[in-house]
Amino acid sequence: MDVDNTIQDKKYYKLILDNISVGMQIVQLLYDDQGKPIDYLFLDVNSEYEKFIGFAKEEILGKTATDFNSNIEPEWFIKYGQIVKERKTDRFELFNEYHGCWFDVLTVPFGEQDKFAIIYTDITERKKSAQALLACCHMN
Repeated sequence: MDVDNTIQDKKYYKLILDNISVGMQIVQLLYDDQGKPIDYLFLDVNSEYEKFIGFAKEEILGKTATDFNSNIEPEWFIKYGQIVKERKTDRFELFNEYHGCWFDVLTVPFGEQDKFAIIYTDITERKKSAQALLACCHMN
């Protein structure tokens, strides 16, 4: 492996992560003693995620999702566990009750086992517009 290319790859990765206009996290899934997914550890985040969560990267890295929101539904960790196990990309929409908004979420296995990227876009306004349009159509 060429060390110069590895350094260049890391520079490109950092450039993309820091400038992409959607929230992005690189995380590692954590398991209980029985092998059930129970949380994830933040390995890296971009500036959009920092803005969203309201903490600086230095305050986020090395912490878990439940450090910031202890009310995360366990089924999300199970969903992420399935994605990691199958090593497949998945896309879905979810309503985040904690923040009161809708997200389009893309999960991508990343690097080593149990690590993946969570890329999300806030689609709350789009959802509200669609609901308003449906409500309008049903009134006529």
